[in-house]
Amino acid sequence: MTDIGESCPVATSGPRLEGRFRPAAAPGSAPGTSSGVGAVVAPPHPLYGGTLSNPVVVAAAEGFAEAGVATLAFNYRGIEHSEGRATDAPAAAVDDYSGALDTLAGRVPGPYLAAGYSFGARTALAVAARDPRVRAAVLIAPPVDLVDAGDLAAFTGPLLVIVGDRDAYAPLDRLRAWLATRPDVVLEIVPGADHLFGSTGTAGITALVAARVPTWL
Repeated sequence: MTDIGESCPVATSGPRLEGRFRPAAAPGSAPGTSSGVGAVVAPPHPLYGGTLSNPVVVAAAEGFAEAGVATLAFNYRGIEHSEGRATDAPAAAVDDYSGALDTLAGRVPGPYLAAGYSFGARTALAVAARDPRVRAAVLIAPPVDLVDAGDLAAFTGPLLVIVGDRDAYAPLDRLRAWLATRPDVVLEIVPGADHLFGSTGTAGITALVAARVPTWL
C-alpha cells in the first residue's frame, strides 16, 4: 500500500478520529513548496471494511497529489484507531467528514475539494452541499440508492464522477438518470470495472483525478 501521509488526528463534535495528512507540492514549484489546495477523501462503508487504507482511497489521494493538492483521509468513528462506536448513520458520517474538513483547514489555506468512494461519495456530496468552503467534488462509485438527489441539486460546484461500467451499485443507466439535472457533471467510465475496481486496478482512478482536478484550480 502506498503511504498516504502522516498521522493527523481529527477532532469532531463527538469522538476523535484517526486521520492521515499528505501535503502536496504545487505543480512546477520548488521541492518542499506546498500547495494551498486541500481535499478530504472519505472511505467506503464503515461497517463493511471501509478504511482510509482502501486501495481506491489511496488511488484518489495519489491523483490529488499529482495535481498538487494536499489530502486528508480519515477513518470513521469506531474504525481502526478512531474513537467512538462504529455506525453507518448519515448524520455521524457527515459529522466525521466535517471534522476532517475543519482539520484540513487548519493545515492548508484552501480552497477545498470534497472526495469519497462509495458510501464515502454520499458523505462527501452531503458535506459539499452544505459547506461553502467546498469548491468542487470527486465522487467515486456513488451508490445511487444511497445518494441524495437534494444534495446533488444543492451543490453547484464542479463535479467529477468516476464509475466502472460493471458497477452493480451504480448502474450506468440509473446513474445517468440521477445526473440528468446536472449536465455539467463530468462522468468518467472505467471499462471492465466493478464497484471494487478489483478487475481493472485503481491506476485509472489516479489518472482521472490527476487530469481533471487542475482544470478546477
